[in-house]
Amino acid sequence: MEIKEALERLGVDYKILKQRFSNNEGLLKKFILKFPNDACYARLQTAVQAKDYKMVEMEAHTLKGVSANLGFEVLYLKCSELVQYLRDGHTDNVEELNKAIIEEYNKIIEGLTLVDH
Repeated sequence: MEIKEALERLGVDYKILKQRFSNNEGLLKKFILKFPNDACYARLQTAVQAKDYKMVEMEAHTLKGVSANLGFEVLYLKCSELVQYLRDGHTDNVEELNKAIIEEYNKIIEGLTLVDH
């Protein structure tokens, strides 16, 4: 599947994302396909399991930025919600908020497996 179709299926505004990459589809594809190998998601999951909320906030913030840059709006919003929740001094529902991140992340990873390399 072409990168444009795969990203649009994931809800990405392809036109805006392509502009962000100077209309260079090759460069866009290169960065999109690196997303599954980005370690911040794994570090986020490790931090959640360890209940290291400072690290959870930091990794969720990083993943939020990566998601925004790559046009993964829903993942960006889920990460933003977790970051703000922690910044407001809460920790009780971190695992629940993280579940929403896991679901969206897995949806993106699954969608990216359809992209022709």
